[in-house]
Amino acid sequence: MSGGWLQTGRWSAWVYAAAALAGGVLAAVASSGIVSTGDAAAHYASVRRVWWELYPAFQLLLVAFAALLPLGLALRARLGPGTPRPDLAAAAFLAAAVVGTLWMLFQVGSAQAISRDSAGLDAPGLKVLQENASIWSGVINWLQRGFLLL
Repeated sequence: MSGGWLQTGRWSAWVYAAAALAGGVLAAVASSGIVSTGDAAAHYASVRRVWWELYPAFQLLLVAFAALLPLGLALRARLGPGTPRPDLAAAAFLAAAVVGTLWMLFQVGSAQAISRDSAGLDAPGLKVLQENASIWSGVINWLQRGFLLL
């Protein structure tokens, strides 16, 4: 294995670990301030309060998922040619990077739409927003499961 890929793989592994840990901890801390009640107005008000803490957490997680791309290529170079294992490993890392990035982009978009559109809505408007958010939550949850499977 060339020294360049070894160094690239090492750096991308450290970037992934640091960004995933920092983003995960920040997201967990920020999400602990979100109230999960039956009252949509109170729930969305708490999302608006923590939005500026969630946004950097999502950005760190995006960086972590982007770091999976060179990590997969370095792993392919490390495992060597001649067998399908290196190509499968690289494809799995590439797919995990793409699915994880889509997961975070949808998560950012959903949280941003809720924090932007929920202010000042009446009860019927909040119900429509809540129904739309539940559809996107399903998509986001399946993307999360896809990332974890990869």
